[in-house]
Amino acid sequence: MANIGAIVGGGFGLIRHRPGAVLAWGAIYTGASAALGYGQLRLIGPLDPTIGGEAALDGLSRGVGVQLLFGLASLVVSSVLSAAVFRAVLWPQDRGFASIRLGMDEVRLIGLTLIVYVLGMIAGIVGALGFAFLTTLIGLLFGGSPGVAATFATLVMAGLMGLIVFLLVRLSVVYPLVLVRKRISLDAGWELTRGHFWSLLGAYMLAALAMMVPVAIALFAFAVIIGGSSFSSATFWPLLFQRMAGGDAQMLLQFVAVMAIASLLTGMVLAVSGGTAAAAVKDLLARGEAAPAPDAAALD
Repeated sequence: MANIGAIVGGGFGLIRHRPGAVLAWGAIYTGASAALGYGQLRLIGPLDPTIGGEAALDGLSRGVGVQLLFGLASLVVSSVLSAAVFRAVLWPQDRGFASIRLGMDEVRLIGLTLIVYVLGMIAGIVGALGFAFLTTLIGLLFGGSPGVAATFATLVMAGLMGLIVFLLVRLSVVYPLVLVRKRISLDAGWELTRGHFWSLLGAYMLAALAMMVPVAIALFAFAVIIGGSSFSSATFWPLLFQRMAGGDAQMLLQFVAVMAIASLLTGMVLAVSGGTAAAAVKDLLARGEAAPAPDAAALD
């Protein structure tokens, strides 16, 4: 059984021992998100001010190419920062600037994300078709009874949710494992977590529960500042810039507050999520083989 305390402590240990790096990760990610949001506003156009429903995304439909470009840029930033978090846990002696580097590790993480995205899309399409077919078939077999079909659909959805959680936990280490193996390997992550599902699930749940309060506080603050009860990450920054451009002087102060809160929260989320996964890799590898050897390039 994996060491739950060590795994959970891997993420929160970064906040305690490397607060400067955590703030740097958050500031970089937040600054990049804000820059992309401003670029989206300039190139695609203003968003609907209601921040709700399909109307809020009308502006986004007018620049698919730009959105894809921004999405790729966001992926690059998140991959670089994720690699830095993994590196800070796997090789704590790496004391470069926030453990950030640009190299093949980051390229591999980008490639892994694209692979997972494609596989997820395929699985989603196949699952949706299979679910529709089975639900229809059960309804026909039981004389078109809506009650039977609804019960069956509920059971299938519960089973699918359980399967998704199982797969996410078993494959949760594939990203930090890329830095250790120096290659993309889904099966290596699957094998590494064999027999450790429940302990890993417990560690991830504890980490998520510990982050619920700061996340809830930050989301509430964002909703108050932005002037709506709900918003999406795709529209948050463009709308904020749009309101600032409208001549609202108070929005400048609110923007500074948003940047500070978002930087702190994002840094904590990156540290806890990435650090927990990296600590799981470190713990599981130590149980089956030697712990991750120091990255020679990180020590140069």
